[in-house]
Amino acid sequence: TYLKFEVLYLSNNSHIRIVPSLEIENKKVKGGHSATIKKIDSSHLFYLESRLLSETTAKDFLIKSFIEN
Repeated sequence: TYLKFEVLYLSNNSHIRIVPSLEIENKKVKGGHSATIKKIDSSHLFYLESRLLSETTAKDFLIKSFIEN
């Protein structure tokens, strides 16, 4: 059993607290957890804006692609 958290950090004022919770009622099962915390990559944002996307549209695209992954 494995528990994974992925968090997109959208502002410097954001607070992230990840509290993993695994309930395993079998002594033969091992469990683990991990967390991935990311900011919007400025190079990705620059690339999209250089393709004539507005900053808002570029950020929306990056956020949606993070969620869909």
